[in-house]
Amino acid sequence: MEGQAYMEHWALIRQVLQHHIELDKVRYSQHAGERMEERSITKRMVEFIL
Repeated sequence: MEGQAYMEHWALIRQVLQHHIELDKVRYSQHAGERMEERSITKRMVEFIL
C-alpha cells in the first residue's frame, strides 16, 4: 500500500509540475542545488525528466 496515494494522484501532480515548469516557477532548495551540482545534474535535465 505504500505510495499508493502518490500513484493515484500522479496524473494531477505531473500536470501541475509541467505547468510550473512552463511558467519557470520551479524552485530548488539550496540542498537540492548542491546535490545536483555534485552529480552534474542540470535543472534542465530534472525538468525534462519530470
